[in-house]
Amino acid sequence: MPKPIEFSKFYQLVKEVKRGDLSKKEVLTSLIEDYKIGLDSETPYEELGKILCTVSLRGVNEYTGLKEIELICRLKRDVWDYLKIRTGESLEDYLASIMKSHVNNKDLLANLCSKWNVEKEELENNLENLIDYVNEGIIDIIK
Repeated sequence: MPKPIEFSKFYQLVKEVKRGDLSKKEVLTSLIEDYKIGLDSETPYEELGKILCTVSLRGVNEYTGLKEIELICRLKRDVWDYLKIRTGESLEDYLASIMKSHVNNKDLLANLCSKWNVEKEELENNLENLIDYVNEGIIDIIK
């Protein structure tokens, strides 16, 4: 990827909500709405990454059946093990799968290529790394 990207603002807000700072919940909700549309992105990778951040957080909710980050983050290892058995895949694999599906189902790469005037192959070549990057960030906070 040409320019390093990071989503520290997003991850920091998730951490603060995780710690119980409910005043940050509304701020996080607002940021998620901005990220869903890639607001204020400077590169196609940043826009795609922002969108994937929201998809991954929604995926954590779907995987656990819980909406509250602070509750999800308190789940014990045996609950995570149970969820893996119940779903047939780890949280990491599930999140990677739904991020890939989101990109493919929404024809997101084609739209980003058109918007940013980049080759689809360029985005495709970096997609796995971006998914891994987003996945690692959210997993580090959640588990």
